[in-house]
Amino acid sequence: MPAALAPFVLRITEVKAERLGEISDADAIDEGMMHWARTDPSPFPEAECVRPSWWFGTYWDQLYGAGSWNDDAQKWVWAYKFEIAESRIG
Repeated sequence: MPAALAPFVLRITEVKAERLGEISDADAIDEGMMHWARTDPSPFPEAECVRPSWWFGTYWDQLYGAGSWNDDAQKWVWAYKFEIAESRIG
């Protein structure tokens, strides 16, 4: 897409290398897992499925095939944080 037609201009605020499997709950929420994570009191508070990072791994398996989270968890990835510097909508 030509830059002039982009609806937003993004500014990268942070870049870091990390292992995929070390994603934090906060980072998983930033990736959109807040819609899946349980925030209500669970009858099993120790259950892993209440954690956004667990849902991120589950979603990864749905995208890339069963077991891929376990295969990919030790791989290094680049994690970017950004902010909207300019909105060109409305």
